[in-house]
Amino acid sequence: MAVIKVLKLTTGDEIIGIVQDGRDMEPGDDGFTVENLLFLTAPLKVISRYDEKLKAHSLYLADWIPSIGEDTLPIDKSNILTLGNPNTDLESHYYELILAKDMKEQAIKQEQESTVHESTEEALLKELLKDCDFDDDDMN
Repeated sequence: MAVIKVLKLTTGDEIIGIVQDGRDMEPGDDGFTVENLLFLTAPLKVISRYDEKLKAHSLYLADWIPSIGEDTLPIDKSNILTLGNPNTDLESHYYELILAKDMKEQAIKQEQESTVHESTEEALLKELLKDCDFDDDDMN
């Protein structure tokens, strides 16, 4: 079962994401074992900063590995120091960011599909009309 968790890694990174145990995943054809892995979907790095104005620590979320285009990443369990449930504020902020990101990706995908559809329709219309001979008299 996939749940939102905060993970503290041996690298010092603190990550929030949707976690699924590798044992719950279907085995791959490549012989890749998943028993020692957790799969983290939509991972974001939790960054704690001291805010001078507020005189308190604030939490920020950022892409964990911005150069990777995949949404789900495996993490070897031996690289995890601990994991737990996020506090309510962090979980709410995470949901807001993930929902906004998902909506943006869907809008981009719909725009691309619309552009492809319009291009295809134009090409088909041109193809159908290229062999037709229209006289000016036929149009009146």
